[in-house]
Amino acid sequence: MPGVDVKVVNLGSGAAAYTKMMNAIKSGSNVPDIMQIEYQALSQFYTPGNLLDLVPYGFASLKSQYAASAWNSVSVGGKVYGLPQDTEPMVLYYNKKVFDSFGISEAPKTWDEFVTDGEIMQQHDPSVHITSDSGQGNLVVSLHWQAGSHAFKVSGSSVTINLSEKGAQRWAAVWDKLIGEHLNTTVANQGTEWYQAADKGKMASIISASWLRNTLQTSVKESAGDWRVASMPAYEGKPASANYGGSSQACICQNEESCVGCRFRQVAE
Repeated sequence: MPGVDVKVVNLGSGAAAYTKMMNAIKSGSNVPDIMQIEYQALSQFYTPGNLLDLVPYGFASLKSQYAASAWNSVSVGGKVYGLPQDTEPMVLYYNKKVFDSFGISEAPKTWDEFVTDGEIMQQHDPSVHITSDSGQGNLVVSLHWQAGSHAFKVSGSSVTINLSEKGAQRWAAVWDKLIGEHLNTTVANQGTEWYQAADKGKMASIISASWLRNTLQTSVKESAGDWRVASMPAYEGKPASANYGGSSQACICQNEESCVGCRFRQVAE
């Protein structure tokens, strides 16, 4: 946009960045006009009224340009609190060198094969787990999605959870085996032990999204070149993925510059 200078500031990512932003909003000092906010964190900003509703600025007309899942992540109650910046489809990262060492020549195409591969690894070397699970709620939700689950439903201010429905049970049947047979490690996700397990060949695969590639490149260096990417294991031979993460660009509701920022975001879009 002519006459508009844009200054980009890197606040970091995740909870630390959101804490900085919340503190800035409360103090009214150094508040940006536009901020990158992950979908799962948007509500902590729009609930107290810190984000600008973009509908009056014509952003609702952009809905058809986005996948329904991404658009629904930034809109609620007829209001739009940000524009989707990216979506993160789930994939399976696997250490081919580790799989090959157990005589497994290819990535598992089904969840039954995934469990079987995990059992083979445990039978030959109990120190090797096929994947990790430290109880991340957002990962569980995405895995439910991939299983075709509709266990979580929202109607107005009411939320219903039905873990007995078909998709949820399909996911639970697999995860019960992984947990019950100790096929997965429970070390904290992306903690020191987690990185070491991935690097030393003690965690043979990682169920994640496209954003993990950067983490592997920067933090799992000893096993660089051993990792491959494959489609998610499927249920009943029917390929399917799900979204696991993603970010939006939201306008902070503080001053008129936010309105200019919104217009800039729309033009940039």
